[in-house]
Amino acid sequence: MRSDVLVIRRPVLTAERFAVIEAAAALLPPAGWHSLDEFMTASLDSFREQLQHAEFVDEIDLRTRLAARGFSVEEVDWQIRRARNIAKLAAVPTTVARTTRIGYRNEFDQVVIGKTEATGDRPFERIFLLRCDRCGHEHGAAGSEIHRRSCPVCRG
Repeated sequence: MRSDVLVIRRPVLTAERFAVIEAAAALLPPAGWHSLDEFMTASLDSFREQLQHAEFVDEIDLRTRLAARGFSVEEVDWQIRRARNIAKLAAVPTTVARTTRIGYRNEFDQVVIGKTEATGDRPFERIFLLRCDRCGHEHGAAGSEIHRRSCPVCRG
């Protein structure tokens, strides 16, 4: 299925509405970012900007517009199903703990106390400073390891 566009569904009191967002413009930030945090922030800002100016239309108008862009009936159906499924998921309350946030505590009582300039083994990965709340030892951990990192001294 085509992924050059993203169909967004917005429910309203009378009927659902859809908007077409250009995926490349919505998901790729402008040049000049230097870290994964900057990339994510710029991507979200770009997506919000497109969404703010998007024209929401009914399903019939959406089908007409996508067909005019060369989408097959199956592709249009898939885009609408995906938009509805995403909207259902968005309605489910969730809590996401960002493990790189200062103050985040994992199950082994390791608390993020800072971000270093050191890079990890993976692209765009940073090393963060953690403190063990059991013994007070401070140590580094890659951002992707924080959630499962235990203290190297007390194994807390």
